[in-house]
Amino acid sequence: EMTSERMAISMEDGQIYLFWELKPSSWSFEHEIMNLLNDCEDKVDEHDREVETKKRREAGITSEQELEELYAQIMNERKRIDKEKGLKSE
Repeated sequence: EMTSERMAISMEDGQIYLFWELKPSSWSFEHEIMNLLNDCEDKVDEHDREVETKKRREAGITSEQELEELYAQIMNERKRIDKEKGLKSE
């Protein structure tokens, strides 16, 4: 990305320093790595959803049908939970 943000790692203490418009702010290495991993995981999840949606559209499944499927799953889960609660209370 074209930003004025820069990152530097201190060779002395391993701290990561971010520079935004030449104003440094300190972050721990672990914090930055976890942020990067979370961002990567989000992008992979988004890609997987896009691929799955494309496959479903190519198979002729509409978004309305997906909503109906989701509603049916929710209702089935609700029935299962209600049944479980009923069994536990007896």
